[in-house]
Amino acid sequence: MKINIAVIFGGQSVEHEISIISAMQAIQHLDQSKYQTIPIYISKSGKFFSDSSFMSIEPFKDFNESKYTENIIFRKKDQVHIQAKTKLYNQKKQAIDLFFPIVHGTNVEDGKLQGFLETMKIPVVGPSVLSGAIGQDKAVMKDILKANDINQTKFIWVNKNDQVNVVDQLINQKIGYPVLLKPANLGSSIGITKVMDQSELSDALKECFTYDNKIVIEQLLFDFEEYNISVIEFEDQYKCSVIEKVLKNEDILSYEDKYMSKSGKNTNSENSGMASLTREIPANLKEEEVTYIHKMVKESAKVLNCQSLVRFDLIKTKDQKFYINEVNNIPGSLSFYLWENNQFTYQELLEQLIELSVNKHYRKQKLVSSFTTNVLSLNSKGAK
Repeated sequence: MKINIAVIFGGQSVEHEISIISAMQAIQHLDQSKYQTIPIYISKSGKFFSDSSFMSIEPFKDFNESKYTENIIFRKKDQVHIQAKTKLYNQKKQAIDLFFPIVHGTNVEDGKLQGFLETMKIPVVGPSVLSGAIGQDKAVMKDILKANDINQTKFIWVNKNDQVNVVDQLINQKIGYPVLLKPANLGSSIGITKVMDQSELSDALKECFTYDNKIVIEQLLFDFEEYNISVIEFEDQYKCSVIEKVLKNEDILSYEDKYMSKSGKNTNSENSGMASLTREIPANLKEEEVTYIHKMVKESAKVLNCQSLVRFDLIKTKDQKFYINEVNNIPGSLSFYLWENNQFTYQELLEQLIELSVNKHYRKQKLVSSFTTNVLSLNSKGAK
């Protein structure tokens, strides 16, 4: 009997379309002899839809909610189901055995969706609620890494209610111009703005604050290199992929570089996603540099509570120092291209992630989560 896997994608996120691309890649590589794929699409309005036509990218090029019936996910007795949300009696239910969310950005990758799915008490591939929240908020992530003495470039973070003159003072005190402004909770290079001096700060803050209420401000680097590496967690141990060097068209790797490039591998498919990026795999690094990167990302994964598969983005400055730039808990294209060279095919990678989620789920089920004694039934006036 096949295992029913619900692949969830989309969501109320500015990375909505990237999630669709990543999900279509995964769906095409799941072992169809073992798994029954149930595609579940979260629309931009936050509604859940499922349809057999969602196995390809075509329905999402001009998606019209009115053509489909909204669905609900629920647990009844010991089984999770998805079912059309209608008033008709005895609607057909589809059983779900495992959730595989392939989502990017706020409202979905940040622990909110994971929290909902975990209440269903079946295996969920990907980060936990905590690791999702930490990884999504760059300010929190950087504070944790800094507290654990893991290399970070100079940074501060500010909130929407901070006055421009206060932000300017902080920049001068902690970093110095020029700087880079990033919405704290976005990815895919969306909303990133360069600020060369104080005269550009006010407009840049207004632009960034249209995407998020918190902004990370970093030292703007020149003449640096970018590297990516993926890490998989195996029961509190971490395994590293090969390292890639990213070849970019601009000083900052843009949204267009990441997802609209036509110069990378697998670009015959409209579903290339991050796989379309021009890259050097494996990166031409010294053995001691590779060893250093492996140690740094494993330490980072531990303190950030990373689970399942993640991707770390690193920077190498002209003085030959490496810094963690950010972590992606559900990276674009699931970083399959970093594993397929000498470790896993994409299908094998998906198999590993599914198996890890099942094992983690059953270990978690053995933990005590409630007591048989009902405090309310005791004749007690409480702790006071």
